[in-house]
Amino acid sequence: MLVEPVKGQSTVVLSSEEPQVFDRERPSWGLRRFMKTTAEVEWANLWNDCLVIECEVTVIKETFDVHVPPSDLSDNLATLLEGKKGADVTFKVQGEVFSAHKILLAMRSPVFEAEFYGPLGNKGAQNGHDWLADKNWQANIWHFQQVTALKLAKILLVLRGWLGANQLLDKILVCLPIGKPNFGSKPSSPDITIDDMQPAVFRAFLHFIYTDSMPPMRDLEEDDKIEMVKHLLVAADKYGMERMKRICEGMLCKSLDVETVAAILALADQHHCSNLKDACIEFMLSSNRMNDVMASQGYAHLKRYSSDVIVDVFERAARSCKI
Repeated sequence: MLVEPVKGQSTVVLSSEEPQVFDRERPSWGLRRFMKTTAEVEWANLWNDCLVIECEVTVIKETFDVHVPPSDLSDNLATLLEGKKGADVTFKVQGEVFSAHKILLAMRSPVFEAEFYGPLGNKGAQNGHDWLADKNWQANIWHFQQVTALKLAKILLVLRGWLGANQLLDKILVCLPIGKPNFGSKPSSPDITIDDMQPAVFRAFLHFIYTDSMPPMRDLEEDDKIEMVKHLLVAADKYGMERMKRICEGMLCKSLDVETVAAILALADQHHCSNLKDACIEFMLSSNRMNDVMASQGYAHLKRYSSDVIVDVFERAARSCKI
């Protein structure tokens, strides 16, 4: 900045917002751009052949970048699922057993949340107190059980004295729960049986719940991959996992052909997938593919079980004048 000697006012001549680096690799001894000298400038800024220049310099200290690795939370959760550490619920799916964690399932799915922690779910742990793990409560129950069993035993012994040896009375006496208390930990929860899902599909479903990503399907043939995605869409709809459902919709939209579009349309209508349904109808009506679609097996199934969808297709076709 040039400083006017009389008034002391400063005029910005040159400024730079970008920092200038001065080091051995990039030496800099000045600027290539200078201010043009005019009589007006000399008259305003020269005083006794002296020029006052004001410089504002900001020195920036060198900073060091710290490399932050990418998040590995999904990998850790996948390891938790595979390792089964701390698992507190077991699923039986067509003979295969899967262990999982209730709190994580409930966090991801409103259906699991209602099942495990809703008013009809864990009845032993309501209002913040787990009665099944309360040893005082267990002791009271055990005491009541022992008193009742002893009274019943006395009655049975009196009957045995009247009736003599009796095998039925002897068996009842042996089965009475009289003995030392066993206050262990909370009993394990019963297994949950899944009848409407294949083990491979349930494994992929758990993978998404824990990692928020679709499982790798590189080893599957294209037809098997499409079938897997269909089953996962059904599971996502059943357990209220909207993000997973949308991902499956997107994958199926990219795999439409004349042989599968009718079956996928029926699936989309059944599970309220509006985006997938629109994509299927648009595919059927485009490029004069309707005749080929009507010749497929999927269309026969669609016509038999989802006739209202057929009506929707033809109504859209009539509006667009494509038939």
